[in-house]
Amino acid sequence: MRGEGLAVVGRLKDIVIIRGAKHHPEDIEAAATRAHPALSATAAAFAVPQDGAEALVVVQEVRRGHQADPALDLAAQAVTAAICEGFGVRPFEVVLVRPGTLPRTTSNKIRRGACRAAHLAGELARCPVTKTDHLSFSGGSDG
Repeated sequence: MRGEGLAVVGRLKDIVIIRGAKHHPEDIEAAATRAHPALSATAAAFAVPQDGAEALVVVQEVRRGHQADPALDLAAQAVTAAICEGFGVRPFEVVLVRPGTLPRTTSNKIRRGACRAAHLAGELARCPVTKTDHLSFSGGSDG
């Protein structure tokens, strides 16, 4: 405390709450990064507003050399499947981005808030993904 003011220092809560269930983004990100060999170890999971509720978005970096892989839709499907299986939640969107493009702190931690803001502003460096008929990666449902 300084003078008469109170300074609160700490991180904003990153917990993702979907349909009343709390999920730690680190756990979702770990599942996403292990879902397919074309994916790097860097991901960000966060909630966005969708139809009056919160929806899960996963932004996942692709390994170098895989950005133009025509089968990247399989990697996005694998992320969706891993999260559905591990957490009982279907991501609203899985966004695959170029390597090294997720915002980071000076200590190399992912800045989820900045990722969320970039996603909502349409500013992420997306990799081209061929969308499949049975799964939507740019606006699917959570059920």
